[in-house]
Amino acid sequence: MIIKDIEKIDIINELSKIRSANERRHQDRLSEIYEKISEIKDLDNEITTLSIEEAKSRILKGTADNDIAGKISSLSEKKKELLRIVRTPEGQLAIDRTGRTNGHGAYLKKDPEAVRIAKKKGSLESALEMKIPEEFWQEIEEEAARQS
Repeated sequence: MIIKDIEKIDIINELSKIRSANERRHQDRLSEIYEKISEIKDLDNEITTLSIEEAKSRILKGTADNDIAGKISSLSEKKKELLRIVRTPEGQLAIDRTGRTNGHGAYLKKDPEAVRIAKKKGSLESALEMKIPEEFWQEIEEEAARQS
């Protein structure tokens, strides 16, 4: 099938609209997460700042600054202190024990009380954009208790 130039332009424009909409949704989700758990925003900002400093250091010196690399590692470890819940691309819910599960994730403190509060407020369901079954809430609470 041959696509005419005008059709290519229409396809590119439509793709651009979709990408822009996805970026806005991503930014909205980040804002929501940052509003609910300000520590995540602080950690992300520190990691970004330190990563930029590390890159500059490597460019200017030709080597890595171990102090900055250590700080980045330390901040990344702090994120691991939170429980990540994921809505996979297939629409399934999962507790992400690796921090690398593909899908849309949301973070909770590893504390059963924090899980109960998230359930009561509906914040996790809002962040994941789906209803969470009671059985999965129990699983999250058990995991939080196990890891706290």
